[in-house]
Amino acid sequence: MVRAASALANNGELVTPRLVKQIENTNTGTVTETKVDNVRKVVSKETSDKIRDIMHSVVENGGGKNAQVKGYEIGGKKQELQRRIQIIQKKDMYHHS
Repeated sequence: MVRAASALANNGELVTPRLVKQIENTNTGTVTETKVDNVRKVVSKETSDKIRDIMHSVVENGGGKNAQVKGYEIGGKKQELQRRIQIIQKKDMYHHS
């Protein structure tokens, strides 16, 4: 579930998890970024944006208000999210050729 949520946060790209974002040498001040490995595209950016917005609204406006953290965008999953995803999927089914 965490990996699926991270793909939504990464615009639909499934990435290899990493623990270290960057390494800073305190002696020289140089900063080395760790490489992000994209595994594959699992959903379109548009679908990712829609689902991310819905998950965000669960925390901002729905039953997940207690999960709010000042300074961060938090998304939650509730039954409403499940229902909206099914609606998106049904709409998308009829637009494919």
